[in-house]
Amino acid sequence: MTVRERLLQELATLPDTALPEILDFIQHLSTQLDAEEAEEDERDRADALIALKEIQQEGTIAWETLKAQL
Repeated sequence: MTVRERLLQELATLPDTALPEILDFIQHLSTQLDAEEAEEDERDRADALIALKEIQQEGTIAWETLKAQL
């Protein structure tokens, strides 16, 4: 049984009065995960900009040259 199936099974046993709190928690968790993903995207973007600046300042080397150095 998957986690999703287990969650659905547990939800089916809860009284309707508990469902708003469960929904609130799920929405909070979703918002938190979205924020974490946005932060990671921003870090990736910043890293890419740094790499682009390095390429502009130092240039690049040919793949064959790099392989020969290894």
